[in-house]
Amino acid sequence: MIFAIVSLADNPPLASAIATAYPNDYIQAAPDGRLHFVSDTGTAKDVSDKIGVSEGTVGSVIVLAVSGYYGRAPMNIWEWIAAKITAPPRIPSPPPPQVVAQK
Repeated sequence: MIFAIVSLADNPPLASAIATAYPNDYIQAAPDGRLHFVSDTGTAKDVSDKIGVSEGTVGSVIVLAVSGYYGRAPMNIWEWIAAKITAPPRIPSPPPPQVVAQK
C-alpha cells in the first residue's frame, strides 16, 4: 500500500526519518520536502510509528493511505506510484535466529 506523508511546516528531520525507515520504498514528491510517499504493508499508524510521528519527534505530520491517484506531477513520481501500487506487497523478512553460545 502507498501512504502519503504530509508535513504541515518545514521539517528537515522528517526527510531523514523517512529515508532511514524506508531506504528503498519512498519518494519525495514536493521539492520543499513537505510531501513524501512510502510503500508499506502496514497501516497509517504503523508508518507513523516507524518515522517518529507518533512519538512527536518529527513535528506536525499527517499520514494518509492512498487508494487512488490522479493529477499532474513529474514523470518519476507517476512511475514510482505505478510501480508500488501494482507491486505485490513486500512481506518483511523475519529476524535472523539468535545464536546462543553453549558452555
